[in-house]
Amino acid sequence: MLKKSPIFAAGILSCLISCTKPDLTAPSGQITTSARAVTPATDVPVTVTVDLSKQGRQIPKYFTGFSFEKYSLIKAACFNSNNTSFINLVKGLGHGVLRVGGGSVDDVQWTNSATTSKPFTLTSADMYNFFAFAGATRWPVMYGVNLHPATLSLNVAEIRYLNSHFGNMTASLVLGNEPDLYNPFGHRPSTYGYTDFLNEWTTLRDSIHRVAPAQCFSGPGTASGTWMIPFGRDKHSSISWLSEHYYKLNTGGDTVQTIAKLLTKDTAFLTRAYILRKATNPYNLAWRIDECNTSAANRPGVSNSFASALWALDFMFLAADQGASGVNFHTGNTYFTPISFLSGPATPMPLYYGMLLFSKASLGKMLTVGSTAGGTINFTSYAVQQSDGTVQVTLINKDLSKEASVSFSAVNGATQLKNASVLRLQGPSPDALTGTLFGGSAVKADGIWAPSVKESLVLSGNTTTVKVPACSAVLITLQ
Repeated sequence: MLKKSPIFAAGILSCLISCTKPDLTAPSGQITTSARAVTPATDVPVTVTVDLSKQGRQIPKYFTGFSFEKYSLIKAACFNSNNTSFINLVKGLGHGVLRVGGGSVDDVQWTNSATTSKPFTLTSADMYNFFAFAGATRWPVMYGVNLHPATLSLNVAEIRYLNSHFGNMTASLVLGNEPDLYNPFGHRPSTYGYTDFLNEWTTLRDSIHRVAPAQCFSGPGTASGTWMIPFGRDKHSSISWLSEHYYKLNTGGDTVQTIAKLLTKDTAFLTRAYILRKATNPYNLAWRIDECNTSAANRPGVSNSFASALWALDFMFLAADQGASGVNFHTGNTYFTPISFLSGPATPMPLYYGMLLFSKASLGKMLTVGSTAGGTINFTSYAVQQSDGTVQVTLINKDLSKEASVSFSAVNGATQLKNASVLRLQGPSPDALTGTLFGGSAVKADGIWAPSVKESLVLSGNTTTVKVPACSAVLITLQ
């Protein structure tokens, strides 16, 4: 049996869902344009103002997350307590949540045996290895369960085993995966709809609750946004938070999935976030995007490009700004994975660096930010104030051709800021697959990152200036 760590006790779970009523008033500074093809850079003056007197919501401690296909746990050499580089990459992001789920959830079956020759079968040894890995990272786990009625007894037996051995490491149980797509993808009859799902969910949830009454649940883990409001209405008393999936580019071929499109303003997510708030606010529920990434079609040259780091960074702040309790980036041996880990050493991909910057820039309450530009530019800005008064400002230039010449000021502060430093997130080009640097450094082979280049800015009062080149981001720390 894996020794249970006290960090996964009830206090962790209460912290995980502490932001149960999202603050919908925390604004961000955003200037929106369509991204363009790369051309010689030109400067655009941008004014960014942070109001230190107007704090918004606290970004939840466990906001960051990864999502793993359940099938990837089977006979996987990567999940164990000795995979130091993989563990360090996860721990390097601070606190977060691991999710076991994905489309393979409803294909994988359970056996109590330590070994099996049956395909798509998770063994007790597989589960032990994954939770050994999770224990080493000290991140709690959202655990996906097969929802098919034909495997009900196996599903209940799986959670009985999980609860006995790893119950206090489990943040929530997620029943099924994207059930709103069961019908079109042939996982259920053509007549299958929300009521059928609700009946299946209730039967499995009640059966599990009888053998593991302390376990929390989340759901529905849908993809289209259409079942969130009815599920919140019908099951708010049975879940700890509402979960939904989101991919910026969704599906589509090479002609529609481009870096320029990836970096445009995400109006679709703003609509989805509005629906999520509408589904959760009446019941004081939190909501989480427990599976997300650039593209459901897994587009090479876009999903694995440096541009994905800027998208991830902006998306995480946007989700926090809109009231999310967290996001989980989906993984695997795919173009969009933040960490390549299924074969060979665990290696951070460009998207990971966006998560890395966010982890350093999000330890506090969001501040009101205003941005104006003296020209057209695809630029966003966010600010967070830590409990000790430190202010961190993230400037993201998603424009593919124009440099932002930023004049920054912090207003309505009780004290004058004395020091300002900058860490830059940069890549060789928007479509570069390698060479991403944060603070002048790449993550080392052992999964450890430390900055090697930290710039100092000259403060005049609470104002300063900084250049943000095209397709790059900066983190300003002010004290």
